[in-house]
Amino acid sequence: MVVDITGLKVAISGGFGGIGQAICKELLEQGVPCLAILDLKEDKDTLEVWKKSYPTQKIFFEYIDVAKRSVVEESIGKAKDEMGGLDAFVNCSGILQESVPELCIQVNLLGTIYTSLTAVNLMGKHKGGNGGIVVNVASVLGLKPCHPFAVYSASKHGCIGFTRSLSHEFHYNETGIAFMAVCPGLTKTKLIEYPENSGTFDYVKEEVAKVANVAGQEADICGKNIVKAMQTGKNGSISICVCGDLREAAMPDDVEG
Repeated sequence: MVVDITGLKVAISGGFGGIGQAICKELLEQGVPCLAILDLKEDKDTLEVWKKSYPTQKIFFEYIDVAKRSVVEESIGKAKDEMGGLDAFVNCSGILQESVPELCIQVNLLGTIYTSLTAVNLMGKHKGGNGGIVVNVASVLGLKPCHPFAVYSASKHGCIGFTRSLSHEFHYNETGIAFMAVCPGLTKTKLIEYPENSGTFDYVKEEVAKVANVAGQEADICGKNIVKAMQTGKNGSISICVCGDLREAAMPDDVEG
């Protein structure tokens, strides 16, 4: 089933990052009537370009710090009020900060948890809402180990487990909210901005450099595929977005206990 997003009021956290901007651009191209861009800092130039390019669509910025639950609740609540509703939420906030594990976990994992829980309370049928869609942008490193970036990988593994848990039919029957995650592979963004300082340990510097020097996919292509996953993915789907290709991951469900 393909979801028609042309009538959806969408909020996205991390919307001014590399992949975040690509998602925003694709959502606007697809015709979403309202787009709330949530981030730590406003990119006024980009926002102005979008407003001129899509004059009939409501586009605005709202401050958010996904590591702080009270700020998340206030920010997404304001975005919903400004748009007159909320149909879909995309979490694209993320950092690679191995030297500060607490911050990496706070942004990548707790940020996913805080934004998702808030979206459920604002959109869920159990709260009088209409249901909707939540898309959490994770990483292929949430599906496999990565020895140079152990903390980042752990945070993204947590995102996958949390998203899959909230997609359970028990929750879906109560809330009417479909949860899905998209896992991009290496993408040309500023995520690894300082390779020499981004590994888990000093002795992995050469391994980090190898990753940083690999040619990744373009952010625009990644953004298009994430929106495509939003349109075509089913509740509970975990999609892989690598080298311009999009496919659904086969996740294990055979563990007893």
